[in-house]
Amino acid sequence: MLSPEKEWLMKYSECNFIYKLNNDFSAIQVCFEINGDNQAREINGLLAALKFFNLKEGVILTIDQTDLILIDGYKINVVPAYAFGLD
Repeated sequence: MLSPEKEWLMKYSECNFIYKLNNDFSAIQVCFEINGDNQAREINGLLAALKFFNLKEGVILTIDQTDLILIDGYKINVVPAYAFGLD
């Protein structure tokens, strides 16, 4: 039998990475860039994961974009991949 987390990941593949560290989940989306063609897909996929795992914030990694997206009470940090984890 699959854990609820694995079941969710198999059913909803919109979020690229979900990881668990010391009982804390994190959600990360990865794309080359956020643009008009993929913005809704990238944000909505991450929001679905945030809601499922009861998280308040997530990350979208890009090649060189930086932004802060506040939507429906959630915080999404858009960060260049090279800068991820440097804070």
